Amino acid sequence: MYLHWAELQSGTGKSDRDAVDFIGLKLGDARDADAVGARLAAVYPVEAFSNEGLVGEVGKLTSTFEGFAQMIGIVTLAVALLFVATVMILVVNERTAELGALRALGVSRAHIFQLVLTEAALITAIAAILGIALGYAGAIGFDDYLRAANATRTPAAFHFTKLSWGLLLQVSGLTALMALLAGLVPAWRASRVNLLAALRSV
Repeated sequence: MYLHWAELQSGTGKSDRDAVDFIGLKLGDARDADAVGARLAAVYPVEAFSNEGLVGEVGKLTSTFEGFAQMIGIVTLAVALLFVATVMILVVNERTAELGALRALGVSRAHIFQLVLTEAALITAIAAILGIALGYAGAIGFDDYLRAANATRTPAAFHFTKLSWGLLLQVSGLTALMALLAGLVPAWRASRVNLLAALRSV
């Protein structure tokens, strides 16, 4: 096929500006893609990529977004840790009388510590499950939007987002650690409730 540059722009609906920046070639034998690309780059002022190479170039671009997303995730974990710890401290303060009654009935400090720590873990686990579900749905929607917006430039097999089981395991481990850290101080305070003061508040 032979076209003048102006005709190519007109055919692609970009005749009002010099904006033709992507031309796709379908080869009869895909094994020659690298050789064809090298010949084109040697003759014309263009960058030639195979589908795999284009995916790699786009991957370099998206790595910036991945780093930004990881930074947001770290900040979110820190905020969530403080939030859960604060909530559990408030819960312990509101249950002073109840904790005192349990101590008066013979419940050990270790058992009260375990109860409060378990409650913090449950709150964190429920929040983590909801967060992962909402995050997955959001990632799928974001991927669909980006693929639609870049349909002419993005290979059909390329996805901007993907589910990583390894990353999911890491997040689960961090969530468990966060639950432990968030519950330690409230659980310790609950196990050290003054029995007499607690009973007087009943």
